[in-house]
Amino acid sequence: MTRNWQRFLVKRHMWVGIAPLVLATTLVLAACSSDPTVAPSPTNTPASSAATVTPTATPSQPGVTPSATLPPPATSTPLPKPTERPTLVPTPSITFAGKTVRMIIGFSPGGGYDFYSRIVAEHLPRFLPGAPQIIVQNMPGAGSVIAANWLFNTANPQELNIGTFSPSLYLQQLGGQTGVQFKFEDFRWLASVATVNNTCFARTDTGISSFDQLLSSGGSSLAVGASPSDSIYSNLLIDELDANIQLATGYQGSADLLAAIEEGVVDARCGVPWSNTKALRPDWIEDDFIRPFLSLTLGDGHPDLMDSVPRITEYRDRFKTEIGWQVLQLAIVPDSIFRPYVAPPGTPDDVVQALREAFWAMMQDARFVRDLANADRPVIPVAGADVERIVKDAIGGASQEAFDLFRELT
Repeated sequence: MTRNWQRFLVKRHMWVGIAPLVLATTLVLAACSSDPTVAPSPTNTPASSAATVTPTATPSQPGVTPSATLPPPATSTPLPKPTERPTLVPTPSITFAGKTVRMIIGFSPGGGYDFYSRIVAEHLPRFLPGAPQIIVQNMPGAGSVIAANWLFNTANPQELNIGTFSPSLYLQQLGGQTGVQFKFEDFRWLASVATVNNTCFARTDTGISSFDQLLSSGGSSLAVGASPSDSIYSNLLIDELDANIQLATGYQGSADLLAAIEEGVVDARCGVPWSNTKALRPDWIEDDFIRPFLSLTLGDGHPDLMDSVPRITEYRDRFKTEIGWQVLQLAIVPDSIFRPYVAPPGTPDDVVQALREAFWAMMQDARFVRDLANADRPVIPVAGADVERIVKDAIGGASQEAFDLFRELT
């Protein structure tokens, strides 16, 4: 298979899928940054120059959550299963007693990133040596590019600065967007508090319970419905793994696809968040009407799926082309590290290690999980070392050819 033909094959099937995926990802993340559950408060927008930006929002003390009343406790969001502790060397003798941690949020007060971060600021000191104070400061602008630039270039790595921003910022970096002054893969990655786990699922009456059933020559086949935002996944499974999938396109969104699955017009769907399926059709799961058969994540994924559903990473060696796998990684990164926290490049290793340990312990803590679950916010933890691996494998490890193709397709 020649390189040019490989590029043509990927582009032919993915052109209709990946551009809407990027748009959909950006819209989802933008929606998360304007969460209606918390009333916004005024804040000054920093200037666009990363070198002169300083946080201007009024700092919040640890333990102060957004002023609006939280939604009533949710009954549909189960507490996640404890995950295996990441392999880290013992935390060094370090203390943050008497110090202040500054947490930069790349969006305005009142959004999803702000909400998560204020809960993190309340709980994280309990797990840091010396229980330091955490001050939350909002630095909105350019879809959180301003905050990322400040953390990368201006924040003093010898001080205690951490922050959060959109996990899709790598798209602006790869696209050469004006104003981007960071290398996404060079941040010191501390954790991701939640992920979005896209899945493939099928009607139970199809008899498909394993992705391997679709990989046998002459074996089972599946009619998969697709919208423009998720067809990239099915196309890659067909082209790279020879999956026995008949793709039915033309559906405009979830409502049309769910109706088609219910009526038996199509058998399955690929590339939809499992949490969305649970929220929109809980009876399908309770009544065993559908079963997930593939998890499209670069991490552990949703707690419901960890032990029973194979991950796409298990099929990495069966991809026909390296470029196909690299493009898939680039597409999945934002969902796999959906609520990331970082420290600036150059932050000392012992500080990074202590922060990673503290984040991991906090994400397993029942009080922290319950505070977010009460607002119907899931905790699906990813350890800092795993976030770093996901980012560097997908971005730092991708070839120039994959970068170029990705730019062309987006």
